[in-house]
Order: sequence, then C-alpha cells, then structure tokens
Amino acid sequence: MRFRLINTLNVLTYRRDTHYHWKQSIYWTVVTACTIGYGDLAPKETSVRLACVFFIPFAVVVTGAYVSRVAGVYVARRNLQAEKRYLSRSLTLSNLVAMDSDKDGKVSIEEFLSFTLVALQKVEKDEINQIIALFHKLDLSGNGYLNKNDMILAPKINL
Repeated sequence: MRFRLINTLNVLTYRRDTHYHWKQSIYWTVVTACTIGYGDLAPKETSVRLACVFFIPFAVVVTGAYVSRVAGVYVARRNLQAEKRYLSRSLTLSNLVAMDSDKDGKVSIEEFLSFTLVALQKVEKDEINQIIALFHKLDLSGNGYLNKNDMILAPKINL
C-alpha cells in the first residue's frame, strides 16, 4: 500500500514537473526506489530536485521494507513446507540412534523433543543444553523432577 502511494505521488509530481510520459515517470520511480539509478532520466528543475532530496531516501526505505516483507513470506512458506516434509517422513533406525543422546538404546520423549526441535531449526543444540543445565541446577534433590522439596532446599536460587 505504501509503495503504491509513493509511486503514485512521485509519478504525478515527476511527470508534471519534468513533462515526461507517465511510463517514464513510473520507470524512474522504480529504478530510483530500488537504488539502481541508471542515470538515463534525471530531474532538471530545481523544485523537483529538492523534492527528490526527501523522496528518494523515503522511497528506498519503503521499497526495502516491502522487499523484506515479500522475502519473509517466501521464507516462511519454504520453512513450513520443509517442516511438513520432516514431520511426515517415516522413522528409521538411524534416526533412533541419532536421537538417543544418552546411548541407552531407548529414545525418551525428552530426547525425541530435543532432536526434533533442533532438526526443525526451532532452537540450537546449545540452547537445549543450557535449559537442561538449568533444570539440573534447580533439581537439588536429584530425583529428575522439580517439586516443593527443591524449593525448600534452596529458596534463593536465581534463574
């Protein structure tokens, strides 16, 4: 919406002040806003040059935001497709071996969750390790659970 507004305003202003055809005005607007700037068309009047001092930086920022938004939609769609492919694939023995981080021959829900989150690039392995380390720091009773006994043993643990 902003890009169309900028383009329309510029075409009207640039065309009126330079007497270019409207197609040339659109061409100049797009080339300038995309920071290509071939130099084949340029404003000659002082008033248009002054207006361009304000228009061009604004147009470049809006164009960059627009391109960024389009790219973000594209990347999000690609990630969603990759995620669907990953989640619909069948489980293999090599997957089980890779998931079994404690090498006990079984995959717990924690191992499965950690492996899947890292594989889907939702988190980094280091982040998982930091969360596990925090859990062990808080589990003062060492029973593998957080409960009120852990709170009683150390009421002033800082996260």
